[in-house]
Amino acid sequence: MNLPLVDLYETDFYAWTQKQVQLLRQRDLNNLDIENLIEEIESLGKQEKRLIKIIKSFPQSVGKKQNQL
Repeated sequence: MNLPLVDLYETDFYAWTQKQVQLLRQRDLNNLDIENLIEEIESLGKQEKRLIKIIKSFPQSVGKKQNQL
């Protein structure tokens, strides 16, 4: 089964990511699913930024809870 990349993105995300990695390693930029790749990279950056904010605020949250006890 050789689905177009956009279809693969919708039906099997992991397989899509592996195909993107393969194409990047081969420097085959013409066959990348550019639009979805951009969207996923942006999403990863936003997720990481939120996670860092949560991690940084965690000690403060724990301290507040301990003071309430």
